[in-house]
Amino acid sequence: MVIRVIHEDEFSTVTYDVERRLIVYKRLAKSYPTLEAAGESVRKARERMPSGMPLDHHVFLMDVREGPMRSDEGFEQTMRGTGPELSTLFKRSAVLVKTAVGKLQMNRIQKERGGVSTVFDDERAALAYLLGA
Repeated sequence: MVIRVIHEDEFSTVTYDVERRLIVYKRLAKSYPTLEAAGESVRKARERMPSGMPLDHHVFLMDVREGPMRSDEGFEQTMRGTGPELSTLFKRSAVLVKTAVGKLQMNRIQKERGGVSTVFDDERAALAYLLGA
């Protein structure tokens, strides 16, 4: 199994499992100091996603379990401004959350943004969904 780190900063890491065509965005525990820092981190992560191959042949897992929960309008507006809804670019996508409140929040955000991710609170179930196991 070949897994490459394609993005890493103090707020997140993105890994690419070449064989399984699995891209994992993992939010880390450090809070964003500003909305600009949040937007910049997400933009840089998106820029480093695999190129030369359509992403619709890949699956995507957004793991936000470690990230501080935020639901303020400024933050959500910043995230909307970072580009197209990521979930729509992939063959299949999932969001992994820690709490029931997180699940409700991510489902709301998905609905507002036209996302197609399925939200899970169990990593094994999320990977089974994405990889068809």
